[in-house]
Amino acid sequence: MNFLLVAVNYNSYDALMEYLDTIEMSLSQCEKDIHLKVVVADNSSIRREILSYKWKRFQLSFVQLDNWGYLGGASYVINNEPHIECYDYVAISNVDLRLDESFFSTLVETNIPNEVAWVAPSIFSLQEGRDKWTESRPSKKRFKALCFLFKYPILYRLYYMSLYRRKRKVLSNEMEKDIYAGHGAFILLTRSFFKHYPKIEYPVFLFCEENFFAELIREVSLKVRYVPSLKIWDSEHVSIGKMNVKRQCKYNYQAHKYIYDRFYNI
Repeated sequence: MNFLLVAVNYNSYDALMEYLDTIEMSLSQCEKDIHLKVVVADNSSIRREILSYKWKRFQLSFVQLDNWGYLGGASYVINNEPHIECYDYVAISNVDLRLDESFFSTLVETNIPNEVAWVAPSIFSLQEGRDKWTESRPSKKRFKALCFLFKYPILYRLYYMSLYRRKRKVLSNEMEKDIYAGHGAFILLTRSFFKHYPKIEYPVFLFCEENFFAELIREVSLKVRYVPSLKIWDSEHVSIGKMNVKRQCKYNYQAHKYIYDRFYNI
């Protein structure tokens, strides 16, 4: 299996190294051959040298960027990969994650149909106490309301402190099924996705990456498959948590408006 993992880092080197440790551990538990290339899209403003020889089971390299945002940094790496179609899987991820030891061994044993473009693991948020994915497509009315919400930070604060924080989706007994979108912390794309979209162009700094991929996949009648046996833990917001609410709302508004204008307002 050929696997490319693009990890996007912003001033979070300690979290990155812990993440790489879990990747190494998970590979060590897999009996099948996995040729893994990890490229760190490094958006950091303060650079720090990482000794790549610490990890023996995968190839590690860094691409230093001005801060291009999450998908901007990842797409730079992917769009400059000369043979992206040769990979069985391409993952785009944050660095504040921990892969389960069984992740790679489970992946190689899982039968993924050709019509699946995105394999969505179980990504359990340690901060929010829930497994984060979206079962069905948000309605046009709801998406427009979200645009309005993020346009006014005071409304976002009220929403976050009330309704949003009450949400819990602890679904450890869920079965595999088709869903609208996985969680953007770890987006696992298949070869089928890149047959349709060999280049990724997302003109937004942060947020709504899940919706973007879900809508692209929907346009070509492919599927997103939730596979809860693939387990990841998300400590969340290592970088975004440092951003003030006003900036978060600004980027969220830009992202939601882009998705609405491109995919809903037609």
